[in-house]
Amino acid sequence: FELLVRDFWGERVYWSRDDCLNSDGRRLLYSATKALLEEAPWLRRLVYRVRREPCIEEVVRVLEALLEQGDGL
Repeated sequence: FELLVRDFWGERVYWSRDDCLNSDGRRLLYSATKALLEEAPWLRRLVYRVRREPCIEEVVRVLEALLEQGDGL
């Protein structure tokens, strides 16, 4: 997930003007959250929400949940 954050925040190519992910960003998010769910299945509901509405607030919410867990995912 750390790679996901670096890719997302490094450039604006994955974000649209309204701070939601574009199709390339959604593709990257889907593959990253799939791997995340294998490591942290308790985040299923949060991942469902971010996949459904992939705006910056939801992506940050997933990142904050990971940091709170402190599992080093």
